[in-house]
Amino acid sequence: MRFTTKVSSQETRIAKSGPSDEKFTFTVNKSEVTNGASVARSESEGASGGESRPLQKSTTLNVNREHIEDFATVRAKIFPVIKARSWVDSTKDLLTKIDPKSKAGVLFTPLKNIPAAGIGYTLAIIGDHSDSLNYILTSHLKAWSTSESVLEEIALRNLEKKLDDLGENLWSQSKTGIRYIDSLGSISASVVLLPRFIARLDIESGDAVVVLPSSDLCMVVGSKMETRLCIVGEMSLRYSSDPHHLNTSLRLNKTRMVIANYTPKSYAGEFPVPSTLEEVAGLKLRVQPIKRKK
Repeated sequence: MRFTTKVSSQETRIAKSGPSDEKFTFTVNKSEVTNGASVARSESEGASGGESRPLQKSTTLNVNREHIEDFATVRAKIFPVIKARSWVDSTKDLLTKIDPKSKAGVLFTPLKNIPAAGIGYTLAIIGDHSDSLNYILTSHLKAWSTSESVLEEIALRNLEKKLDDLGENLWSQSKTGIRYIDSLGSISASVVLLPRFIARLDIESGDAVVVLPSSDLCMVVGSKMETRLCIVGEMSLRYSSDPHHLNTSLRLNKTRMVIANYTPKSYAGEFPVPSTLEEVAGLKLRVQPIKRKK
């Protein structure tokens, strides 16, 4: 029996169709995000003096076991995608509901140095558009006669090459001085797996604080920049209605070249990333607005 499953942040529907007893297609549609904000076009009204505009998104993510492509064909298209562990657990549950007899599972590797953060990465084949994903399941490992560790190495090498090829065009800068990546679609946040690309940034004040609202956006500000931390914090909170969105703040230790959870050191003049909209509202009453660059 063939199953087609569509998943949004609001509901899960399973519809049966066709006579097959062996195949299923698992399709995940991310619903439009109308309460998010693009860094380039929209920043927090109170902190930046700008006007917040919604970011329209429509992304289709596919997990397809009907046909596993030849490994040689997709090798250069395999990339790591940052995901919350809750997303992985939810996807595994859905796979079980679709086919209780199937042992296929989603690959997931927690981020090093931050095992308690609840985020890591899965592997996917990126289509012609960076938001078109075919997630790699354990069934792919069997079909390709390979291991998860081998695919991880390939994915990281592919990511490194893509980031290197972009050179100075990798990072953009908003009018309020926030450095960000959103041009790589669902692998934009994967830059945290290769800290040297974050270390290249000239952070004005403090350590680099990396804020990840979702897999398709990475923002970086200095740990002593209270107003900018307020801006990225609010954007991260409002960015997505997806219950599995990341909303994660990390710190780059430039000396050790590792990424860790961000905990501000008040004695060093560092500030927190607001974790609630109530905190954002309080900060807006006292932080200094940033003069926007033309």
